[in-house]
Amino acid sequence: MAYQHDIFISYKRDYIGDRWLIEQFLPHFRKFVANDISAFCPDRAPLPIFFDQTNLPGSAHHMGLEGIEPGEEWKPRLSTALEHSRCLVALCTPLYFRSPWCAIEWETFAQRARSTDKTLIVPVSIHDGDSFPEHARRLQFVNLARYWIDRLDHDHNLYSPFQQEVRSLAERVARVVASAPQFAEWRAARSADVAGEPLIGKPLL
Repeated sequence: MAYQHDIFISYKRDYIGDRWLIEQFLPHFRKFVANDISAFCPDRAPLPIFFDQTNLPGSAHHMGLEGIEPGEEWKPRLSTALEHSRCLVALCTPLYFRSPWCAIEWETFAQRARSTDKTLIVPVSIHDGDSFPEHARRLQFVNLARYWIDRLDHDHNLYSPFQQEVRSLAERVARVVASAPQFAEWRAARSADVAGEPLIGKPLL
């Protein structure tokens, strides 16, 4: 077996957040990160990003994304994607840390980080990080909270700064991808204690 994805996108679903991810974040991020991975990993082509939705405007495949197809059993598909992805990009809100499945996604990569002494989680704040749990506030987040708005069109005054922030994030993620450990028979975490402090391990960005 081998890696099937360079990046696993972890997020808590909601209508506005999903639309922001699909229409604003992912088009810029996947373009920048594909080029950066190609630069840092010149001996191979970038692998698809795992994002659990495929019913997207246009073609998900054209965007370099793979997800859960209609009719697929979602839990086994997510577990397989977690086990076969190089790193986790976590889009964090307060509700993210209350989601049992998001906690499992986080803990899957945290366990691998502890066992390999590698950075494998890139946390991104899209909300007021001050409201996050104490253990999360200790991490170095990429802060995109000011850009998490419903309509960030080309003529919005935040559009260019947003692109620059996503570009910097993409380079950071590509460096994590390039330094990921060789593939092994990783296993997805079965549970994580979302009421307490997840075992996030180190080193994490």
